[in-house]
Amino acid sequence: MQMSRRQLLLRLAIGLAGVVGIGMVALERVDFSEHHGTTLAEKAAVAEAKKSEPPVVKTIHPKRDDTLQVSVELLAVAEPFYQANLRARASGVVSRVTKDIGERVSKGELLIEIDVPDLEKDVAQKRSIVEQRRQELRAAEVDVRRTEAKRETAKASVALAESAVNVATSTVDYQGKRLTRYRTLASRDAIGQDVVDEQERDYQASVATLEGSKVSVTKAKADLQEMAIAVEAAQVEVELKRALVRVAENDLEKAQSLADYARIHAPFDGVVLSRRVDPGSFVQNATSGQSEPLMRLARMDRVTIVSKLPDNAAPFLTQDTQATVEMNELPGISLSGALSRFSPAIETGDRTVRVEVDLFNGEYLAYQAYIAQRIRTEMTALATGISPATALNAGLLGIGRMVTLANDGKGAADRLASFPMPRDSSLVQTPKLLPGMSGRMRLHLGPIDHGCTLPSTAIYNRSGKPYILLVQGKTLQEMPVKIQVNDGVLARVAMIDRSQGRETYRELTGSEEIVTARQLEFRTGQTVSPQLSDW
Repeated sequence: MQMSRRQLLLRLAIGLAGVVGIGMVALERVDFSEHHGTTLAEKAAVAEAKKSEPPVVKTIHPKRDDTLQVSVELLAVAEPFYQANLRARASGVVSRVTKDIGERVSKGELLIEIDVPDLEKDVAQKRSIVEQRRQELRAAEVDVRRTEAKRETAKASVALAESAVNVATSTVDYQGKRLTRYRTLASRDAIGQDVVDEQERDYQASVATLEGSKVSVTKAKADLQEMAIAVEAAQVEVELKRALVRVAENDLEKAQSLADYARIHAPFDGVVLSRRVDPGSFVQNATSGQSEPLMRLARMDRVTIVSKLPDNAAPFLTQDTQATVEMNELPGISLSGALSRFSPAIETGDRTVRVEVDLFNGEYLAYQAYIAQRIRTEMTALATGISPATALNAGLLGIGRMVTLANDGKGAADRLASFPMPRDSSLVQTPKLLPGMSGRMRLHLGPIDHGCTLPSTAIYNRSGKPYILLVQGKTLQEMPVKIQVNDGVLARVAMIDRSQGRETYRELTGSEEIVTARQLEFRTGQTVSPQLSDW
């Protein structure tokens, strides 16, 4: 099919227009190069000059301020003030459970009872043995009184025998004198010999009677000694019976203690967190093997906020350290309190120090009553003369951070729990703290004395290790450091010098010039133009 004349002319026109357009663009580029070639060269020269100049870096000098305080933010978790996992110490079937999850309990209240008939029978048997031993003791005491009476009889017999000896002695003396007179009369033929013989017989009889009385005295004294020994033996028997009573009572007490293990009581006032047993359940003695807690209790009127402080900040902890707590479950609420206690040693496992803050977990009126009661108790004991009202007024100003009272905390000299006063004063109700809540704790450490601090931005990490970038002259030097404390705003570090395989620490003097930003863009040995600024 042949192309028409009109179509041919149209295609020629389009081709001609394209050729004209290409030519015009080429002419414009040639003209631009002729008129602006000098400007492009100048710009290239300026760019090259800038590359040859050393880069400008912002630097500072560390500052020494002995009153400077820094803060450290740590992960924190809320724990009950007291908590206990109650386990069975006797094996048997649970007969009664008196409390359920969420119910409050009082100290000493019965919570779980286990049926232990064998232990109960053992207690009854031991009680009968105790009663038997006591009866034996009473019989032994009666025997002592009986032998003491016999001893007194023996004493009387000795006295009676001695009296008989005295009578017999007098009779012998009388009969002897009478025999002498009769012999004198017989020598004068005043009486017959037969009368003298009779008198001599009477004299010999009295002598024999005297000897018999003396033997009776000896026998009576022997009987008395025998009774004294009998009394001593009876007293020993009493002591033996008393010892047997004590042994039986100890056996009964032991059996009763084992039976009491079947009754689990609340160790403190609190609330039931969990219950894993029901009537009819068989439980195993926890001392003979592993067993699950039957019930878990917690004291909820106070909670303990627990955190772990790194070892490099541990030296700055004091009894006056204050803490600010923010829990994830209570957004926008910041709670303040005093540091209640902290470990005096660094854990070797994770190189941390455990810190705790006790917070009162209730309404402010209840906290006032708590303070007043504790102060009244302390004032009564110490007799300082400070009225509870004065103490309570002081409590409104933070007595929880100023007064330590005994026997109301985890230790003998724990601080009073602080009231978690929210920073937002518009809150009508005090936030409720629950064990298990997590958040962050900011410890306000200080003062950081005898050392220089620098902005936290001056520290950077390379390969997981901290460094600072020093400017010596106009040359950069990367210096490894040990971070002593860093709160995200200010930091205190010690420079590490390595020589001959050893590390030594050197404190900042304040004369160092340190780069504060963009450290990773530079390298050791690079020439820079430092721009010192105040901070």
